Formats: sequence, structure tokens, C-alpha cells
Amino acid sequence: MWTATGSWWTTSSSRWARTSMADLRSASRYASALIMAAEKDGSLEAVQADLKSVVELLRSQPALQETLESPVYSEESKKRIWEGLLEGNVQPLTLHFVKLLVDKRRAGMEAAIYLAYTEMANAHRGVLQAEVTTAVPLPEDQQQRLREKLSRITGRTVTLDPHIDPGILGGVVVRLEDRLLDGSVRGQLQVLKTRLSGSRRA
Repeated sequence: MWTATGSWWTTSSSRWARTSMADLRSASRYASALIMAAEKDGSLEAVQADLKSVVELLRSQPALQETLESPVYSEESKKRIWEGLLEGNVQPLTLHFVKLLVDKRRAGMEAAIYLAYTEMANAHRGVLQAEVTTAVPLPEDQQQRLREKLSRITGRTVTLDPHIDPGILGGVVVRLEDRLLDGSVRGQLQVLKTRLSGSRRA
């Protein structure tokens, strides 16, 4: 399986946060259509992995993202770029889809579409995905224990989407649907700071 290196979550999250409601709805429509097509040819999980790799690639190469979003280059030249990068490395459906985004002038929505696709695919499989942020990579045995604990709490199968953020200093931050479990050192320091501020005012 072809993959790109680098952590893309910070970039894609900030892009998601800046996306308008209209674009979010559009991303959901594209993701829904792609899931329907992937289900038909049995490539639901493979396409999801391809989309993640595409987003990682764009994050790691800002010049590529700028080229694909630039009006200076023609749609045909942008599609040739995708063909050169992806052909033979991803599912044919994935390549067709990113070229469709070029035709529809939707370059720049890849991260939002990937997140919407992942959410829908997990719902289809009855799986919850937990975004897990740590200061350093978690060893596989710790990831397994965390998956088991979250599965017991939710009563559903849980997969982990790990991200690295040295800024949390230590511990772990888990986002599961609309719930945020902040067990980071940074979060604990913030709680302590708030309590100390309250004590000084008392």
C-alpha cells in the first residue's frame, strides 16, 4: 500500500475548521457518493486508506496543494499530475475521484472529504473512531489496551486514529464523537493554573 509520510492532522483540522457550512455539506455529498461507489466494487477500506494518503501527500508538499488550487494551471495538467503520482499506487476509483475534484474545481477539499468519508464508513461498519493525541507514538501494546478500554466504555468496536503533538507534553487526549477526554500533562497544568487563580481571588 502506497503511503505518504508526515502527520497531516494539524493542517487538515485547521482547514476543516475554516471550511464554510456550504463546503462542509458539499464534502459530505462527495464522501457519500464515493462510499456508494466503493461499496459497489468492494473497496470501502482501501479507498479510505487511499484518501488518507492523498491528504498526507498534500500536507507534506504545500507546493503541490498550491498548484492544484491555482487557476493558472489547466484542469488537464492538474489531472496529469495526479495520474503521475497515483496511477498504479491507489485504487482506480480513488484516482478517478481526485480527478473529478479537479474537474469540479474542488481541489482543497480533500481533507474535509476524507474526514466525512471516514465518519460515514465507520458508521456503516458499526465502528467508532477515536482520535488519540500523544506527545510521542504509543507502543502497540498500549494502543491495544486503550482500544479495549474504550470499547468497554462505549460497548462498540473502537479503532484509533493516532496523532503526535509534542505540545501536550505527555499523557493522552482522546476525542470520541462529541466527547473529549483530556488526560494530557498540558491539560492537567491548565486545570491546576485555573484552580490556583481561583484560590488567589478567594
